[in-house]
Amino acid sequence: MELMRLYFTIHNDREDGNVSAHTSHLVGSALSDLSFAAAMNGLAGPLRGLANREVLVWLTQLQKEVGKDVSDEKLRDYIWNTLNSGWVVPGYGHGVLRKTDPQCSCQRELALKQLPNDLMFKLVAQLYKIVPNILLQQGKAKNPWANMMLTVGWCSRSTA
Repeated sequence: MELMRLYFTIHNDREDGNVSAHTSHLVGSALSDLSFAAAMNGLAGPLRGLANREVLVWLTQLQKEVGKDVSDEKLRDYIWNTLNSGWVVPGYGHGVLRKTDPQCSCQRELALKQLPNDLMFKLVAQLYKIVPNILLQQGKAKNPWANMMLTVGWCSRSTA
């Protein structure tokens, strides 16, 4: 429950101009009970919600191809195959930030306490340690660190 509350709060209480924040402020200014629901519905569209979906699809495909309890070595191979195929690793990098997204860190810390045995979260935790070094080795990423979509993509599956 706490993880879901954090998930909603992160999506609705940001001042960087996302559709969920704008919607909750606009509808809430009318003192409407639906402001939070309207804000969350903003994630349904492909321009806002697609990043979450891409992370979840990639994580699900990764689990399907290499298994649920994967070694770091197999994981590194899968990541390199993704990159060498011309794809990006969803949930990493940011247009502005040059460090791990604090919203990602916040969700990760809570998940470590509340859902440490969730198989998908264990995979996300492994990626969190492995992917940045690979992206640095590759040399293309200005920011190889996890962004909020990594944990939001996983969290949307785990809390649904």
